[in-house]
Amino acid sequence: MSKAKQVYEKYYDHYKDENETEFKRMFKNGVLKDTVLKAVIKAFKKREVKSACDIGCGYGFITSFLNRQGFNVDGADLSETRIKRAKHLNPGPKYYLLDAENNKLPRKYDAVYSLNTIEHIYEFDSFLKNIYDSLNDNGLVILGTPNLLAPRTRLRVLLGREHNMALKTHIHFFTMKNLRELLLRNGFEVYQCFGTGKLSGLSLNLSGNIYIIGIKKKSRQK
Repeated sequence: MSKAKQVYEKYYDHYKDENETEFKRMFKNGVLKDTVLKAVIKAFKKREVKSACDIGCGYGFITSFLNRQGFNVDGADLSETRIKRAKHLNPGPKYYLLDAENNKLPRKYDAVYSLNTIEHIYEFDSFLKNIYDSLNDNGLVILGTPNLLAPRTRLRVLLGREHNMALKTHIHFFTMKNLRELLLRNGFEVYQCFGTGKLSGLSLNLSGNIYIIGIKKKSRQK
């Protein structure tokens, strides 16, 4: 079992009951309220995305939801348990047991998104290269991760109370500057940056979570 898979299995074991709960929180009275998912859909529509892959799809709730919005979305995850449950709980999309850090995606896509996954990745440049190679020309990549500069995160890290540090599931921590540099050196142009959380309206650097959307350039530095 790869290091990434060991980390991810530990992560899912800790959060095994939260995936569906978090998905339900994205809606209020049946209406989508989640800022991130709304931004993903908006970007998909504006860039005329037809096909996409959800890396780290978990139980497939978001994968399935986006399919119901008219997008052809596949799910990929390196947890065999999660893929089996995704097929049971959210049938319809194609799900792939896949370690995207070390393997290319099963086909070409117009977009690839991976939310709250990259912090669990050991070799994120390899991860981004595999995404780049799996995108059609001018394809989108969407990444989301906890923000290291968020006041609460900084305090918890300094005090050694960041729960994912204790679990050793967060391998890396990112700022928006880090994410921008990561995309630029892996062949993407930055299309949009945004954050979520109570302080995100004051400054992107204060956001609890940060998100970046990139567009694949025609050539990638070797």
